[in-house]
Order: sequence, then C-alpha cells, then structure tokens
Amino acid sequence: MPVIERPILFSDQMVRAILDGRKTRTRRVLVPQPNHPITEISKWRGISHGDRLYVREAWHTDERDLATARAKHEDFMSPSPIFYRATEEVENPDAGWIWRPSIHMPRWASRILLEVEEIWPERLQDITEEEAGAEGVEPRFEMSGADFIAGKPVDPTYRIGFKHLWDEINGKRAGEIYSWKANPWVAVITFEMVKPERKAA
Repeated sequence: MPVIERPILFSDQMVRAILDGRKTRTRRVLVPQPNHPITEISKWRGISHGDRLYVREAWHTDERDLATARAKHEDFMSPSPIFYRATEEVENPDAGWIWRPSIHMPRWASRILLEVEEIWPERLQDITEEEAGAEGVEPRFEMSGADFIAGKPVDPTYRIGFKHLWDEINGKRAGEIYSWKANPWVAVITFEMVKPERKAA
C-alpha cells in the first residue's frame, strides 16, 4: 500500500525541538471525544503506523510567483527561496517581512517529514514525566500560594512545562473543553524525523 502523507501544524518552538531531536511525540485532541474509556486506536485523522506527516510552519518567500519559488526550492543545485520563522534564516526577519501562516504552507515548501511509529489514546493528564520530556518542552515549576507562604521547595518538571504549553495552544479552544483542566482524550503520536531541514538562501 502507498505511504500516506498528511499535514500537521507545529509552533516555532516545537519545530526547533523537532530539528534538535528533543521532540519525538505529539498529543492531539481526539474529535469527537470518546464517551467511554478506550485502550487503543488504529488511526488519527486517517494516519496510522508507517504513514508520514509533513510539518507545516510559518514561512516566507520573497518570490512573488509561488510557481517560481517552488521551482527554485526543488532545484537542489541552487539556494532555496524559502525561509522559516522557527529558525529565523534571514538577516533581518522583521524588516517588512510578512510571515505566511503555517496552515497555508504547501507540501512542496515543507522541510520536515515525520514517520509515524505508534499511535495510542490516553487522557491528557496521564502523561508521565518521561513522556512530557519527549514532547520537547522545557521544564517549568508551578507553586501555589500556600507553597510559597510555607517556603516549600518546588522543582521544575517537564510535565508542568507541557501543561503550560498545552494550555497556551489549546486552553481557549472550544470554550476550554480541551484545556489541561478538562483532561480530554488525546491521540499520542510517536514519530521519527526522516527528512531534515532544507537550508534556505
């Protein structure tokens, strides 16, 4: 059977983590949410083990014609006219540049290809410290007012770092029903990068 390729969106922070090899997991909300506990899923949005995900991220090209940009980008004998915000591959990225939203990135402009290794379901808050580290987040700490008053030492953890990142991305989505506090069912997708970055000009 042919390998399926589908797009997946990542923030600048997570793109850097993938390129650095720190991110090998992603969690995505299951829609619709299961109405009973589940222990396995075979697919997420039509993607299963062995299929591939091409990363969409914020990007820019100074070519007015996208067909021309594509031709230059696919000619590996010449510099690519595509620039990626996550790694700021421009001398002055704020000098009048308009970054194109990740959702509008075409397949040909994507520089990262991921091969899906496993998919399984779990409740969001079931994430372990080890799994949170594999999400590519930085460790953070969270202290309650009572902890602060009592002078209780609190160590930063990857799990708290992931909690904060999750709510930054999903906390306001659909009336917060997908927030950390709501503890939704998610698809855990493990992957390996099979296509590294393509250097820009």
